[in-house]
Amino acid sequence: MKALAPYSFVLIISLCLHATSIAEQVVFSEVHYNPKGDKPEYIEIQNLTATPKDISRWKMSSGVQFEFPDFDAAEPERAFLEKWERILLSSVDEQTLREAYPIPASVKVYGPWEGSLNNGGELIALEDKNGVVMAELEYDDDGSKWPIAADGAGHTLRLIHQNRGAKHWKNWGLSLAPDGTPGEGPAEDAGQTTKIIGLGSVWKYDQSGADNGTSWRELEFNDSAWTEGPGIFGKEGLSNKMPDPGFQTPWTTGGKFTYYLRKDFNWSGAFRSAKIIMDGVFDDGIVVYLNGQEIGRKLMPAGTVNWQTPGQRGEAKYGSI
Repeated sequence: MKALAPYSFVLIISLCLHATSIAEQVVFSEVHYNPKGDKPEYIEIQNLTATPKDISRWKMSSGVQFEFPDFDAAEPERAFLEKWERILLSSVDEQTLREAYPIPASVKVYGPWEGSLNNGGELIALEDKNGVVMAELEYDDDGSKWPIAADGAGHTLRLIHQNRGAKHWKNWGLSLAPDGTPGEGPAEDAGQTTKIIGLGSVWKYDQSGADNGTSWRELEFNDSAWTEGPGIFGKEGLSNKMPDPGFQTPWTTGGKFTYYLRKDFNWSGAFRSAKIIMDGVFDDGIVVYLNGQEIGRKLMPAGTVNWQTPGQRGEAKYGSI
């Protein structure tokens, strides 16, 4: 069970926060820029006001290319973004998008756009027919600020707080549900994503390949003899595929089934309705424990594992548990 780590541990919790006023009236509220498999990309656009917006001939001017249709008396509703409404813009036509995702029938879908969203991040912008920028977002997949589980692992980027700046990375997190909630609000509108451990954090590790039994998983385990080093950990020459900060601690031993990593952290927030999401890069398999209890595994067989249980071989890739 070779582990390539560290992982970013985040808690998604429910909070009641005071809403502050913002200037944005129309925002990008969800972005699925690198869906898992062959599913289509989409962007969710939301009107944050009680005033309908005439979106005829509005266009995406950065990132992908698309112009919303002019007013048509046969379908007048498609020229307007109604108060509080969410609409979807996609890389495919409406029927194909609805076949890929469970979208409410009342949600308006537009597309296909020209081009594709950049998996490495880019600026996307929406302009009105006079060239005034109505919404913009510059996202990234670096892992230090933007969650990398949105980059091919099945989750979307979603706006956390509607009434806070929609352009800042701190106001963006992961969807709780795979593929997000296109056309609907997130499962927990008051949810907040808090990063606990970053990709470049320092961990204790043991690369000796020894049998550490099960005691190493426990909170009280004495790891003072273990080596310390910053992530990302690894052995293969894949630096060009790693998010920042790249490989910082190379494995110097080879032919081992198991590499052990430990990280202590304190959490003083609420536990009710809390959820841990671990997103990172792994190759080949990994099993994760919290205070002695297993909380997830990837590319490992089911059932009991030990220090000689092999993981599933494969290319290092982003993922989440």
